[in-house]
Amino acid sequence: MPPIALDYKLMLTSILLLIVNVMLAQYGAEVLGVALTVLVALLMRRKLLLKLDYPLILIFCLIFMDFSEISYLINYYGILPTMRAGCTAILISSLLSQVMSNVPTTITLLAHTSNWKALAVGVNLDGIYGQSYHTQTS
Repeated sequence: MPPIALDYKLMLTSILLLIVNVMLAQYGAEVLGVALTVLVALLMRRKLLLKLDYPLILIFCLIFMDFSEISYLINYYGILPTMRAGCTAILISSLLSQVMSNVPTTITLLAHTSNWKALAVGVNLDGIYGQSYHTQTS
């Protein structure tokens, strides 16, 4: 395997941009964060922007918008019980993550509970159980 060259300048810039983007998102300035990131990419790696897989990025945006809409409909029609209790949040998120992937499940259920720790445990239980199941059957 050939050695991997690490671009420290790009790595540090990316870490700094991540921190700035998170801070901007906390204050509702996500658009400014995207503009800043694109500007930095233009200045540092113009060719990088030409090589991005824009259709794939668009698909991910649409997927997350879909799951946000599903969450709204679940809330509007009262399909799910209130997930105030940690046990309920863990159970529902664990069961739903068996049908959907972890990230879409998290996005779908995030608006239905303030107990984000229980939600995180529930959507990740599949990884724990699935891994132990595959280890035992191999």
